[in-house]
Amino acid sequence: MWTSAVSVDISARAEDVYAYLADFPRHSEWSSAKMAKLEQITPGPVGIGSEFAAAETVPAKVVTYSRITALEPNRRVAWHSWFGKLMAADWEFDISEHDGMTHLVQRSRWQPGNLGMALFHRVVRRRRIPVENLQSLERIKAAFDKVTVR
Repeated sequence: MWTSAVSVDISARAEDVYAYLADFPRHSEWSSAKMAKLEQITPGPVGIGSEFAAAETVPAKVVTYSRITALEPNRRVAWHSWFGKLMAADWEFDISEHDGMTHLVQRSRWQPGNLGMALFHRVVRRRRIPVENLQSLERIKAAFDKVTVR
């Protein structure tokens, strides 16, 4: 297992950032994993335990699955994702507000499912994931910058 963490400051209230991130169908707007389709696969309203299937096209054409594990208003959004038995990751956003700015930290914990995936991540993905995660944070920040500019 290995971890990654990146952060950004956003000119928005923590409650607005939380609402945006807790709206799981909107993840395709900002995620570095380009998604052709993101679909809730459990019935009912979105909440802890809700599961989603994502038809990703980048970094590879795969279908990944996610389950929401935490929704703490204005503080934390987290989920567990997996790709078969090959890879699993735990994702979380920690949200804090200071002086009218929201500090957003994105953490991911990666668990390769076999030796081949462990080597692939050690050699290739481990360096790319923090860059991709920072790009995701920049997209989230840009979504709020557009609202502020209007």
